[in-house]
Amino acid sequence: MAGFLGLALFCGAGAGPAEAQFGPESVALLDRLCAQNLRSNEEDRLYGMISFAVRATIRYRGGTFQREVIDNAVQESLNSLIEDCPELTEVDPSKRLDMAVNMISDATTKVLGDAVVARKTRDKDSPYNRKPVGKNTAADLSQVMSSQEIDQWLNSLPPRERALSLFLYSSDVTPREIAAAVGEPAGAMAHQLAAGKADLLRIYSENWQEPISGPRADPAIKYSEAGEGFAALMKSAEPPASAPPPVATTGAGDAPPAPAPSPPLPPAGGGLSSLKVTGISADLFSGWSLLATARDLPRGQRLSVTQPFLLEPDAAGGKRMLVTDIAEIGRPDGETRRFLLKAYAIDADKNGASVRDSFHTGGPLANDDARKTLANPNLSSIEVARCLWHDFATGPDPGLCRTADASAPGQSGQGAQGGPNQ
Repeated sequence: MAGFLGLALFCGAGAGPAEAQFGPESVALLDRLCAQNLRSNEEDRLYGMISFAVRATIRYRGGTFQREVIDNAVQESLNSLIEDCPELTEVDPSKRLDMAVNMISDATTKVLGDAVVARKTRDKDSPYNRKPVGKNTAADLSQVMSSQEIDQWLNSLPPRERALSLFLYSSDVTPREIAAAVGEPAGAMAHQLAAGKADLLRIYSENWQEPISGPRADPAIKYSEAGEGFAALMKSAEPPASAPPPVATTGAGDAPPAPAPSPPLPPAGGGLSSLKVTGISADLFSGWSLLATARDLPRGQRLSVTQPFLLEPDAAGGKRMLVTDIAEIGRPDGETRRFLLKAYAIDADKNGASVRDSFHTGGPLANDDARKTLANPNLSSIEVARCLWHDFATGPDPGLCRTADASAPGQSGQGAQGGPNQ
């Protein structure tokens, strides 16, 4: 029965989700759990795998998706895996994942039983009776999703709805500030934010299927050569450099003062008067995480990111961001154009950016290890950011940054894997 249930969990959840959450590195993650040497990315990936199996069990058992049930089932499942590590490590590797899935299923089934008893006895002290499932918020439920599932959900949304959803579950700004950021009347935000919340809650419905198969909707790096380069427009919008102070003269033999530098040229066909990039939330620093606003950009002119480039924070102590993609969230023919930027922090220990924080351009990407991280299609957004911290020597090795050796997800080094190990 246990083996049948494990198979049913995989098949009932759909091939795409199972492939995304139970990849070839899953057995190695279990081994590292039992060896007590999981790293940050590996911990997140393991929690995501457990959460996925927990929710598949709840669906299979006909239960409801309640955050307290999911949280407790994930914790009980993790405890069960740790307690049974001797058995897990002794069984043949080909059977190890099935064994782990069955452990998670058993632990989840017990939690479901406890929740049913608590509801029947109307135990007011039980966490399962404190908040009805209908009142779960998008922020609540996003905490029990895996990072891959959050990426898949966001990538399935049109760019404008994606921006609103990022504000919904990641930021603490007011609806009026959100409206100003996306260029909408403040009165229109309540309905649109409610729609975004309902879309995220839909992930927890019985019949929801992943919008894509696999860990990412698009290739890791996809650059368009058409359209004006965004980095070039940012540089063209910077104010002209101030002329240096006159050189003091003390005699006829002194050299003449150097001429003032010429102001930067406007972009071809441009006439751009201002371009501003801000954050969305100080807690959001990977994936679709920045906003850009341009005024007087020729209407309909397309912008693109032709190669990764750095943004430097205007305020001291902020994280540098590596931009890889752009999507328009406003009207292409509007006087003010608004964009969502996909960008990843390269600094581990600095501050993230909110809508009140701005950036200016740095240089293009000149880090081969970082390019390999960006090209890895198996990493979620947060895993990419953590790997970039390691690539830029601002954070420790988080694991899972290279794909050449799936049996050793935390392996690091400069050998066959091509560099140091979201």
